[in-house]
Amino acid sequence: MNITSKANGCLRILLRMVNTFPDKPVHAEELSKELGITIKYIQQLLLLLKNEGLINSKKGPRGGYTLAVDPEQIVLGDALRKVESLSFPLSTLESDCKSEDVFDKIWCEVGEAISEILDSVSFAELDDIQRQSRMGSALQYYI
Repeated sequence: MNITSKANGCLRILLRMVNTFPDKPVHAEELSKELGITIKYIQQLLLLLKNEGLINSKKGPRGGYTLAVDPEQIVLGDALRKVESLSFPLSTLESDCKSEDVFDKIWCEVGEAISEILDSVSFAELDDIQRQSRMGSALQYYI
């Protein structure tokens, strides 16, 4: 399964914003530096996320970008579908799912299984997983 750089960047931005939700806005320059993505591309991704209603922006000295909703309410599958123009994860037509062709049926089942997994994980859960992973590797490093 291939994830586009656009989707990957958007998902990383959203996950980064979980850390500061709801209090502290994040600046584009900060995201660029932390995520290793050029400022121009970050700005494009932020605009896409804003247009899709996933983030808010505020101008001014205390401005920046914040999640539009609680991270518990943003699931990975929904975010991915919003930033990808194609039906994700697999572009299968409904007619293909009703087809008698064995491969069409398999691809539909695979697509449904992937969607089920992506739709079961919130960004709050992803943040918890990331924190636990970092703590585990930090502990192993010092032992």
